[in-house]
Amino acid sequence: AASNNTLGIVYKHTGRTNQAEASFEKVLSIRRQLAEANPGSVEYECDLAKAHHNLAELYSATNRTKEADAGYQHALRIWEKLLSDHPRRPDFRYALAKTLSNLGVVYEATRRPNDAEAAYQRALEIDQKLTEEFPDASTYQDDLADTLSSLGILYRATARLEQAETAYRRALAIEQKLTQEQPDVLEFASAH
Repeated sequence: AASNNTLGIVYKHTGRTNQAEASFEKVLSIRRQLAEANPGSVEYECDLAKAHHNLAELYSATNRTKEADAGYQHALRIWEKLLSDHPRRPDFRYALAKTLSNLGVVYEATRRPNDAEAAYQRALEIDQKLTEEFPDASTYQDDLADTLSSLGILYRATARLEQAETAYRRALAIEQKLTQEQPDVLEFASAH
């Protein structure tokens, strides 16, 4: 499954969406079988959530919002279950926040701004806690900035310009801090 997943990512990034979808669907099928054959396995449940998430990202990128929504919902349920059993796992909290943020994008694309805001707010709460607990983890800082930017976009689109500006300014401050601390990381330098 890991090789198919990597291949799917390569296909996705090189614009071969049909091949990426086929690879991700194989991964999902394999990981679903493994999770079903090994109930209670944290590893297999985690892998299954990631498989749903990866396929949902592809669907979202190709404007298949109904399929993206369903995939993110599957991933969301798995992450929530894993977190109820392992509430202190930062990797699970991070994955849940990413799923919520991506779900927010789907909600925006399907003209559901209230649902989008709720998803972003949940992601923001998780991201903020992660950055407080792990202040040196740039991944969590970067995700917090991304979530704030997404909220800013939503606020701007719904004519809440003061809230948009506040969210954007917070995101920018985080991105500038990351750039100062890690000037060689191109993603941080190009973010602002």
